[in-house]
Amino acid sequence: MLCLYVSGLPSKSVARRLGIKEGSVKEYLKRVRRKYALLSRSAGTKLELYHRACEDGLVPSALPVWHGDSRPGAGTDRDRPQ
Repeated sequence: MLCLYVSGLPSKSVARRLGIKEGSVKEYLKRVRRKYALLSRSAGTKLELYHRACEDGLVPSALPVWHGDSRPGAGTDRDRPQ
């Protein structure tokens, strides 16, 4: 549930995918946030919740996205048409 939510889905979509009520999703998220708050690790926003979950190994962190010529191998012969 947490992985779906922090990946960007709204709670309504998470509930639909899991076949549960939206209220259950919201209650779960509220409890998770409360536990982080008790540890003095705020997670008030979706982004903060994602960071906390990544730090704790609960969800996988995103892979780096390569832009422009900064990608590995950019400018090498393998990128040129044959």
